[in-house]
Amino acid sequence: MAQWVVTAPPTDDLDGTRLFPVVLDASTPFGRCVVVDLALANAAAPEAILACLCREERTLAEGMRGARVITFAGGRVAARRAKERTPAFGTPTLMEPNGAPTAVTGVAVSISHSRYYATALAAVGPGWDVGVDIEALDDEGPEDLLAERILSDAERAADQACDPIPILLRLSLKEAAYKALFPQVGHTPLRCIGVTRRPGNALGYAVTVEGSEVSVIANATQFWDHVLSTAVAK
Repeated sequence: MAQWVVTAPPTDDLDGTRLFPVVLDASTPFGRCVVVDLALANAAAPEAILACLCREERTLAEGMRGARVITFAGGRVAARRAKERTPAFGTPTLMEPNGAPTAVTGVAVSISHSRYYATALAAVGPGWDVGVDIEALDDEGPEDLLAERILSDAERAADQACDPIPILLRLSLKEAAYKALFPQVGHTPLRCIGVTRRPGNALGYAVTVEGSEVSVIANATQFWDHVLSTAVAK
């Protein structure tokens, strides 16, 4: 698991952070990662939630209801802070036709959420694409069914030869890698994304993609009762 540099709790009042308080603001090897808590928003009126968004983001949220608008707004609030020290600061986080978040040219941004938190990862780098994923440990479900869906034969063999990667951790790493890969290779089944431990004490996890030579590195940390993963493709 990664050891990230965590900043001091924010003392300013950026729009949205009272309703979506920041609980993690960390510098990671792949960019700035921000996590916000959704608990207060779950009890808030829809108007208060939409008020946390800029005009363009509110337009995207039209028609959303219940948990969907809460997680959408929470992700945008997290992205706003994650982009703070990038050329995209102060600009809306819009949406590609496939639903992926998008920022200004030269800034990569990714968003994820669980029932309890929303998170965003933002980075500046030529040719970089990033991905973030957050999974609640209590959402694990039957491990054998999940393994059947996401593990490749090579991963099964690797797990038999060394300390296996826990299945929920691997799922989160693959989801983050999928998001980082998508702009370059499009849809990739999770079974075609291989995640293994890097040799020695190297940082993170090695990621391979069937039929592609895109370079991907992923990392993960345990955040309270969640797994939080980040990835970069270049």
